[in-house]
Amino acid sequence: MKKQLYFVFLVLSVLSFTSGSFSQFTDFQSPFTGSLNSGDIATTPFGQQVNSHAWLCGDSSMIMKLYFYSIPPVFRVVKGNIPPGITFNAACSIDSNTAIMGGTAGGSSVVYKTTNGGQNWTQVFTQPSGFIVGIWFKTAVTGIMVGNPAGGRWSIFRTTNGGVNWDSAGHYLPQANSESSFSNDMFARGDTLWLGTNNSRIYVSTNFGMNWSPRTFGSGIQNIRAVNNDFNNNVGFIGGDSLLNTYSWGNTWNVEQNIQGTGPITSIVASNPGVDASSWPVFYSKQNKLYYSFGWSLFYTASSGNFTYLFKNRPFTQYNYHFAPMLGLLSGGRVWICICAWGGINTVNNIIPSEFILHQNYPNPFNPVTKIRFEIPPGESNNVVKLEVYDSKGELLQTLINETLGAGIYEKEFDGSSFSSGVYFYKITSGIITISKKMLLVK
Repeated sequence: MKKQLYFVFLVLSVLSFTSGSFSQFTDFQSPFTGSLNSGDIATTPFGQQVNSHAWLCGDSSMIMKLYFYSIPPVFRVVKGNIPPGITFNAACSIDSNTAIMGGTAGGSSVVYKTTNGGQNWTQVFTQPSGFIVGIWFKTAVTGIMVGNPAGGRWSIFRTTNGGVNWDSAGHYLPQANSESSFSNDMFARGDTLWLGTNNSRIYVSTNFGMNWSPRTFGSGIQNIRAVNNDFNNNVGFIGGDSLLNTYSWGNTWNVEQNIQGTGPITSIVASNPGVDASSWPVFYSKQNKLYYSFGWSLFYTASSGNFTYLFKNRPFTQYNYHFAPMLGLLSGGRVWICICAWGGINTVNNIIPSEFILHQNYPNPFNPVTKIRFEIPPGESNNVVKLEVYDSKGELLQTLINETLGAGIYEKEFDGSSFSSGVYFYKITSGIITISKKMLLVK
């Protein structure tokens, strides 16, 4: 037992040493130098637990898996037998080994599916013209995909057998004028779908694509490239030439003032599903920069390339509290990775401590929530403080805190709902100080 514990602490020490070159907000070069256009974080079992990798796709038939918790991140090309010449625009994960990719090839829409982690792919759909912009599965077998109009109607298809067959029956949405959409411009939760267009409108369906109603805007709001309803049914954001919000189920919209950046908004993501928008940041991308809703200020500038898509784990239920990574895709094959959680840091009192202390979590054992208290003396104030949780193998699971803190006594809550029973370790780092402790989750 002593040898096992020593090994765990050794792994944590190695991670502490190597992570000095791994920022929590960093973009990395993948093996691909073309454009990455879409991605989805794998979940297992379906919709319940964030897994350790994401599916990515893009130009030149490229499909990859990204293992974002590895240090450094690991990219694996998994395009298997995919033929050349496909531009993939939409990705959807069903589980760790099953994914569906939509794209275009030779002027036709095509969709491919894998059930063995990307070793082999089967073409499950083709349609002359069109352009798949979004794919969504609300269960492991029931899914929907939406594409640009073909023949005067939007391309809307449903599957009830896991994507093996697709049918457009009952999904009729006529094209207005010459409208079309953009890659990843459909947001979905359960039966509710939002679809952006270049026609001063979005379409909303609350019955899984059977019926759609438009939400129209003035001519000054033309190209809606990003839609996000990632909080609850009444709160949403759309972006393109402008950034708008709704707090009324999409019935009324307000233009956000004083947003920053040059060019159109290319993507929007909320930091965590199921919480109030006033407490958790909303991110949007413009060119090579990310901005967030704390004053709509600059959050990150990419080292190379422009952002094409932002995403995290899908909100399968209305209140699904996962502290998942956020990922950003960039032109040139780069990927931005943010391993972080937001909010919930409490100042315990006004006492100024005299030494740096990491307390034992309480309660311990716990199920599923525990609190972690730590103290920062004046001599260690204004350092970037990281509070991280690792599993018994030394793999990073969550970054609870990653920000500059002044002297004081703080408390942070850790929610283990998404994890199984077992021994976990939490580690705090500030400057050259690193302290680790063990905690026990019992369900």
